[in-house]
Amino acid sequence: MTPLAPAGQWLRVNKSHPCPICKKPDWCGVLPCKGIVHCMRAESRNPSSAGGWLHRVGDGPRLSDWPPPPPTPRRPLTRDFEDLARQWARNAERDPVAFEQFGADLGIAASALTCFGVGRTGEAWSFPMHDADRRIIGIRLRRQCQDGTSKKYSVRGSRNGLFLPAHILEKGPLFMAEGATDACALLQLGLPSIGRPDCQGASQEAIPFAKGRDVIVVADSDVAGRRGANLFASRLLLHARSVRVMEPPDGYKDAREWVFPGGATMDAVVHRAFQCPVRQRCFGVDA
Repeated sequence: MTPLAPAGQWLRVNKSHPCPICKKPDWCGVLPCKGIVHCMRAESRNPSSAGGWLHRVGDGPRLSDWPPPPPTPRRPLTRDFEDLARQWARNAERDPVAFEQFGADLGIAASALTCFGVGRTGEAWSFPMHDADRRIIGIRLRRQCQDGTSKKYSVRGSRNGLFLPAHILEKGPLFMAEGATDACALLQLGLPSIGRPDCQGASQEAIPFAKGRDVIVVADSDVAGRRGANLFASRLLLHARSVRVMEPPDGYKDAREWVFPGGATMDAVVHRAFQCPVRQRCFGVDA
């Protein structure tokens, strides 16, 4: 007998179980206990506040037979990332002038970078990534190029995880940004923030930090960023006290650019965040 999904749990589509509406293996989700499909491609009379459209499945595939996705096997960590992160953080401390300059190039105070455990190895700057238990499971590297751009890559053997500050308040609003430097920029303004590795990564790891809180998902101002933020918000609806999705104002591609050189203040970010509508769980649909 096919196992049933836990009541009220949205499940992602995959290659084995594509979307019943658009037949694609990504972006969409199903709520088996309600017979509802959240399709990001096919329109219906029920647009979702999280993006896409809601469909009720009638004579189509039996969602009650939809199995929960198998857990993704985790390969064992091949390196001691905790030790590496400590070593490289000490390297940054030994060269405060270079560290300050790196922060100035990003428009981020060195104190905010230190709070996220930023370090240095060779010509690259390191950003530790954490799992839901705050263990370091990987390290993202950022190397400044001579043409002013930056190259981003991960230490071999890393898993994608969250960029977490040294201390996270357990109550009150929480900003969840796309990327380490966006989270650093928001923290610099005095806003409690954590970062995801990209617009789709570390969603499951972020859930424990969202439980019972007012969460603001900060999206990058591009198609992938908006879509990823909306899907992430949908996953948080069953866990957070409230969920909003916010973009920077027109002209800024992400939160860091809004802070520097855009000059955003804490009051401006908070005002914009709480002008965004609260996402709602929608169950009673008729597509």
